[in-house]
Amino acid sequence: MSHDELITENEMLKNEIEMLTSLILKIHMDMDIEHFLDEIIFTLRRRIPFDGCNVSYIDRDGLMNVHRINPSNVSPKHRLSADQLEEVFSRKVDYKTSSDWASVAAREKKEIYIPEVHLDDFTPDDQVFLRDYGISGLYYLPLIMGDRVHGTMRFHNYDSPMKLTEFEKNLIRTRASVVAKALDDYFLYQDLKKKNDVITLDLDLATRLQRNLLPDSFPDFEGVEVAAAYIPMIEVGGDYYDFLYSPEKRERRFGLLITDASGHGVSAAFITSMLKLSFQNRQTYKNSWSPSYVLSYINRSIKNLIADNFVTGCYAYFDFYQMNLVMSSAGHNPVYRVNRDTGEVDTLKPHGKMLGLFDYQEFQEMEIPVKSGHRFLFYTDGLTEAENREGIPFEKNLVDLLAGSGELTAGNFCRRVEDHLRVHGLYGSKTTFDDDIAMVIIDVL
Repeated sequence: MSHDELITENEMLKNEIEMLTSLILKIHMDMDIEHFLDEIIFTLRRRIPFDGCNVSYIDRDGLMNVHRINPSNVSPKHRLSADQLEEVFSRKVDYKTSSDWASVAAREKKEIYIPEVHLDDFTPDDQVFLRDYGISGLYYLPLIMGDRVHGTMRFHNYDSPMKLTEFEKNLIRTRASVVAKALDDYFLYQDLKKKNDVITLDLDLATRLQRNLLPDSFPDFEGVEVAAAYIPMIEVGGDYYDFLYSPEKRERRFGLLITDASGHGVSAAFITSMLKLSFQNRQTYKNSWSPSYVLSYINRSIKNLIADNFVTGCYAYFDFYQMNLVMSSAGHNPVYRVNRDTGEVDTLKPHGKMLGLFDYQEFQEMEIPVKSGHRFLFYTDGLTEAENREGIPFEKNLVDLLAGSGELTAGNFCRRVEDHLRVHGLYGSKTTFDDDIAMVIIDVL
């Protein structure tokens, strides 16, 4: 090879690397495989003389499909009519059994190079194929990525031999390897997209399910105001709150349950659905006045249904005839009680173990008088444990808010806590909290 030829080949290789880098970036950015294959063919035609080129790729059903090439890349020298060309693009064959050369090249993972076609050298069926297309020379390469074969890249000449130098073959092989990688990425992307669609569908279903699990109305009668908020870590979560209350009876009493299931996402949401079923039933309504009974009933109901998971919870029964509160806890966070007039804050925490761990267990009942001006905050630990950029939890901020927001209604206080929590726990590029968060505020008016 002369010095000038060496310089020319080096320059071509340099341009080829730049072109391939650009094409690889394009396939990673938009995954438009058809456009990508057209670009491969269009740019390669600038470097190597050939009339026709397309890609036959194997779909997930093992069928060989012909890439529907951009009309501007179709050689005017081919002999197929528009209807015949459409038939080629629409045809699908089983590459494992088909005798067409694209399938053979893929199946046997070998190149087929016929620089000059002499029809007498071929079988009658092959002669028909070559004559119909008007093929005078061809080069077929299998598209292989690791141990996977993704199809065949096909090059045709229609009125002259296809005499390729070894350098030109290597350029084509390089392009073929890039196409194989692109198809590998494309099919992986399609598989992931399909799985993601299923996951998204599951999450949408779980999100709708969870929206139905949470109450759409609160106890509403003179002398009490109720507010609540729920912020799942992702689309769905494992925190839950609900009420035992009969609006039609217009009673001035109700039960409140708040729980936190271990884990996150769909599995925690399904545990929550089981909690809903065990909480909202005739037995708990009949015994809603007994927190220990309600928690024991829930514990027995879910014990053998939640595998290795567990649930913390707190149930409180408010009686505004007696002006008292009876509550039990199953390993849950303490309840904050605030005197809205003085700003004094204290905590209430009966003893009790988590739900779902033991068949039978007892829950301490704590009775507390309620007075006008009292505010009670029930919450899950995602609220107090949310950390800021410096790793400081939200708990102290929450206590300060409780002590200094007595003039706010329950609803406005709930919104103020949410606002401060987001400023505290969502910083930089962080858009979600590290745990699900639920809170319920009960104001005694």
